[in-house]
Amino acid sequence: AKRALLNEFPDNCHTEIDIGVNQVARDAGDNRINQIVSSCSRPVPRPSGRPREPTRGPGKCGKITSAFAAEDIAVNIVNDMWRSEGERCGYATSVFERDAKRALLNEFPDNCHTEIDIGVNQVARDAGDNRINQIVSSCSRPVPRPSGRPRAPTGCSSRDYDGGVRMTERLRVTCGSLDRDYLKIQQELAVSRANDCVWKGAIDKFDEIKRSCRNEESFKGYGNKSGKNGKDLEIE
Repeated sequence: AKRALLNEFPDNCHTEIDIGVNQVARDAGDNRINQIVSSCSRPVPRPSGRPREPTRGPGKCGKITSAFAAEDIAVNIVNDMWRSEGERCGYATSVFERDAKRALLNEFPDNCHTEIDIGVNQVARDAGDNRINQIVSSCSRPVPRPSGRPRAPTGCSSRDYDGGVRMTERLRVTCGSLDRDYLKIQQELAVSRANDCVWKGAIDKFDEIKRSCRNEESFKGYGNKSGKNGKDLEIE
């Protein structure tokens, strides 16, 4: 898989834009590789005796026997709830955790009787809990504001370069979703058929925000959104 990624997204490009885009793509692929390998490193317990149906609750026992598939479903449940509420940090820091845990328990109950169902459902709930914690944690810290604005390099008009800077600012990049926001910037640039100077301004502004996030010592972990008092903070 790594060989295929490197073949599709080589590391020997010469422009900053190509280098950055390919690095993001390879990182995303590496994350997926690690998820798959990790899920296969956990032995799924074998059922002892004949499976029995649960005696209470609307949950599902025996419907999903793959720990890997159960993890994906659990994370999607949490993400869907988060998106359905507009990814509002006000919701994340109030009742989101309670609602999401209830949904996970409903889909992956803790009252199954076979070892395999108990194990798979526990793995799924753990994956969902981790995603909940990421979201809640990301909404508990403010986004640092970079000082100033990048200046147009020699050979680029200030109008084009500043247009790229403003585009990145408009997309509201957050420390908790740098990779996703970087892809959004590239998509926006591609759709608008931006010239090299616009690209340069947009990527320089993103790099400035990324450096500010990394220099903030209080940032730990990785989330999906950053905000304060229920409202997202926009990078200026």
